[in-house]
Formats: sequence, structure tokens, C-alpha cells
Amino acid sequence: MKRKGTSTARPSLTRGRLIRLFRFLKLVEKGPQKREQIMKRLHLDIRGFYRDLEALRELKIPIEIGEDHRYALKGTLEEALSHLPFPDPQLTFSDVADLAQGSGPAHEKLRKQWEAMLGERGEKG
Repeated sequence: MKRKGTSTARPSLTRGRLIRLFRFLKLVEKGPQKREQIMKRLHLDIRGFYRDLEALRELKIPIEIGEDHRYALKGTLEEALSHLPFPDPQLTFSDVADLAQGSGPAHEKLRKQWEAMLGERGEKG
């Protein structure tokens, strides 16, 4: 069977998996952890562990393994979280319109998406 090449597409990430990836990052942020420790804390089997590790790597979140066979976050948790998508908060269009009124970078990101959806006329909610 032919192996698939590396893809630039974002891995399929459910709400539960995103939460588990966040918890994975919190664990390895505290310091290097053995695979068995991570699996036990996150209730993962070996296959799930390696799938999550691959998902983090596909998201450009560097996890390294040391000579002592412990996994550690390379860089800061803040840097890692800037690559980890947030689970869908189920916002309404009205919620997004309200949030787009803020002045921070996240507000600006929402505002650009909002404006793109409205088209060139720049209609307001």
C-alpha cells in the first residue's frame, strides 16, 4: 500500500480532539514527559498518542523527544497556542458583528472576515 505524502491541509480536528491537544501542550509545557505519562493523563492508547503528536506537528507546533525518551514543547506555550485552532464556539452572526467592533488583533481578524462575507458594499449587521 502506498503511503500518503505530507499534506499542508489542516488535520481533522473535532472539539474533543482540540481540547485534548490543548491538554497535551499544557502537560509538555511543564517539562519533558514520558509517552506513558502523557497517554495515561490524556486517556490515550499508543495509536491515539501518535495521531495527536502528528496533528501537533502538522499544525507547526514543535514537540521534540529527548535522549531520555521524554517529549517536550519546543518554544513557549503562547507560541504553540497561536497555531492551535480554537473549537467552534457556535457564535451567531450577531455575536461576530459585536466582537468585530473591538480594537485588538483578534477583533481585526473577525472584522475582516465579516467584511468579506458582506461583500464590497460594506453593509452593517
